Amino acid sequence: MEAGSCGIEEMALESMMDQWKGLEIGQAREEVERLRGKGQALKAVDLAELGLARWPGDLRLTQLKALCLADSGAVFR
Repeated sequence: MEAGSCGIEEMALESMMDQWKGLEIGQAREEVERLRGKGQALKAVDLAELGLARWPGDLRLTQLKALCLADSGAVFR
């Protein structure tokens, strides 16, 4: 499944959650990185949090979440 081809950045959170369930961990990381690269830091944070709920303790998702929070200016979250 290619998450990027479905326009995940335009979806509501509920739709993103459904889409996220079909991703493998590598695809999930790539999707968070892709959204971050497109300036969609807050959506990337949401997806990183969903990923961490599914794969608790994943170091790369944790790092990506922190980077996205910093990008968004939410440095105290």
